[in-house]
Amino acid sequence: MLFQRDKKHVSLTQAGQLFYYGAQNILKQVELSYQHLEAFQRGERGTLKIGFLKDFDFELLREFITEFHQKYPHIQLELGGYTRKTLESLLLSGELDIILSINALDTPDFTKVFSCCGL
Repeated sequence: MLFQRDKKHVSLTQAGQLFYYGAQNILKQVELSYQHLEAFQRGERGTLKIGFLKDFDFELLREFITEFHQKYPHIQLELGGYTRKTLESLLLSGELDIILSINALDTPDFTKVFSCCGL
């Protein structure tokens, strides 16, 4: 029994209180899940796969990561160093979301989106 009733009052039993608090926690988790989903859809959460040239300047990469995490603290970065040809191939196949390069690639398949940290 969840409720104890008499002619004038209705109250929760001990089991009812336990159920009520458990249900409240579930509803809070559902609301939090919706908030996380909405943040993901706005691009504020998730994982971004980034490739860079193997001989990329480590200091520039560190600056990029620092600046990125300040702007987007809930996005995880997966980083990997590759040759230029491998970078292009991984980007075209969808295995990488973004590549970092000192010089923009000169092809219609790629677009320079932004510059930061001297890139």
